[in-house]
Amino acid sequence: MWIAHAELAALRADLIEQRTRATVLSEQAATHRTQTAFLIARINQLEKERAIMVRHITKLEIPIPELAAVPAPALDQAAVLSAMGSALFEDMGDDAARQQGVTWNAAGTVEYRDEPDTTRAKG
Repeated sequence: MWIAHAELAALRADLIEQRTRATVLSEQAATHRTQTAFLIARINQLEKERAIMVRHITKLEIPIPELAAVPAPALDQAAVLSAMGSALFEDMGDDAARQQGVTWNAAGTVEYRDEPDTTRAKG
């Protein structure tokens, strides 16, 4: 089913907003990964220094714990597309498009009417 041009414009605006939000969140995630890596390195260094001091004082070899960042699982794009449903990409056909107010002009671009054609019988 086709949508009205005004609704398409609203969806495009929402898409732009969501892409901007995703970009900002991606940059923030990169900053957090960098900060986390720095803090992990500092904690590991402090643990080593602590173990050296304990060994110097007590003459005991204690194990040195080491933190490591666990990578996040990769996003499976195929799973995302299958969750969206394949009907999202099905072509309704020219007759149904005309009934919904979508036509082609002489220049070859798509034209949308605000109101679908309800006078024709659906086929």
